[in-house]
Amino acid sequence: MMVLIFLLAAIVLGSIIVLGLIMLVSSDIRDSRKSPASYLRKWQSSNDSDRIKNYDAAIRDHPRDAALYLQRGEAYLKLKHYEQAIQDYDRVFSLEAGNAAVYNSRGWAYHNLKNEEQAIQDFTHAIELDPSFAQVYNNRGVARFAVKDYAQAIQDFNWAIELKPRFIWPYNNRGVSYLGIKDYPHALRDFEYAISLDSTFVAAYLNLCSLYMRTKDYQQALLYADRAISLDPNDEKNYYNRGTTHYWLREYQQAIEDFNKAITLYPDYDNVYHNRGLAYLGLGDVQQALVDLSKSAELESSSACHGWMLEWTRMIESRPDEQTATRLEQLTALSSPSHITPVCKGVACWIRGNYDEALAALQQSIAEKPNQEDAHFWQGMAYASLGRDEEARAAIERALQTPFPPLLLAPLRWFEQDRPDFYTAYVAPLLQEKL
Repeated sequence: MMVLIFLLAAIVLGSIIVLGLIMLVSSDIRDSRKSPASYLRKWQSSNDSDRIKNYDAAIRDHPRDAALYLQRGEAYLKLKHYEQAIQDYDRVFSLEAGNAAVYNSRGWAYHNLKNEEQAIQDFTHAIELDPSFAQVYNNRGVARFAVKDYAQAIQDFNWAIELKPRFIWPYNNRGVSYLGIKDYPHALRDFEYAISLDSTFVAAYLNLCSLYMRTKDYQQALLYADRAISLDPNDEKNYYNRGTTHYWLREYQQAIEDFNKAITLYPDYDNVYHNRGLAYLGLGDVQQALVDLSKSAELESSSACHGWMLEWTRMIESRPDEQTATRLEQLTALSSPSHITPVCKGVACWIRGNYDEALAALQQSIAEKPNQEDAHFWQGMAYASLGRDEEARAAIERALQTPFPPLLLAPLRWFEQDRPDFYTAYVAPLLQEKL
């Protein structure tokens, strides 16, 4: 199963979307009974780690037995040792003709290594060898979804459904793809149909929660989150989604309780620490927010989103300096380009007094993702610094259309010294209302 995190805004990490990637054991190259009996007995009675040791021994005795490399590759795959699995599948192909199930397994491994191009190639080879292989169409669709090729992903899920009409995962995955293009009616139809096939299908309930969060029907989102938890109370993703829903409803204490449960189940869940930090901000607890946001950045140091939120929260207590600007610039190089990157660049420019450059960067971010409050807020800061007060007000009001912790308005206080006229006319009344 593959899990994707969607970002609804730069400061709050959005709900989890669940897609299903289907792994099949590729044991049909050769009947395993042809392998030595002593090894077969060990394979049947041992776990995957022990099986690998047994396969190692068997391969030393039978170095050209493709079935042994295949089975060891499957054991590596189950253990999430993807590089080793790929090496074994490569060896299989060097010894025997291409096999659809092996291409599928190697594609699975490449996908989990985020090498989607190679994954798509392998899934395509599998389909060429076996055009009736519904699971591989599903898997290629997941890989295409990962590179945001939503139209082709939907087509692959269509093929999988046509070949296997009661195969539940393609309906779920097609629904997720429709979410990617904001086609909510079709997404709703697919998730509900998946549930009609299996009323205990947790992924569809989780995705319906995500759908209703995106359409801002938070009460409905809570109903589906509750249903997901009732079906699987041991999955941290369910509590994460419900906690995020409570956050959007400004029910910060309830959000924190759900995030606590998610962390109990998965202590290294960086996104949960991020969102719990924001919930603490909603309660006015800056110090605990900093602890959680620091933890999220520590757990996923390559995330510009975590680092950016940590820097903005630090600004509640002190004005940023050149070191802050440098750290923001460093964040832009951490992860692949996204709407967060120009926000970090824009705020770094603002700190250095380069307000026109800041506006250009922030506008780039808004063009990529229009409904993000941080870009609009800092756009307002830049406009105000340039004396363009009406545009500043409009940008800040646009930011306030999305709920976020009022404490993050703290940078506006700096205008009491920098722009006393703007502060008196606009900022002071706003802060009095919000804080």
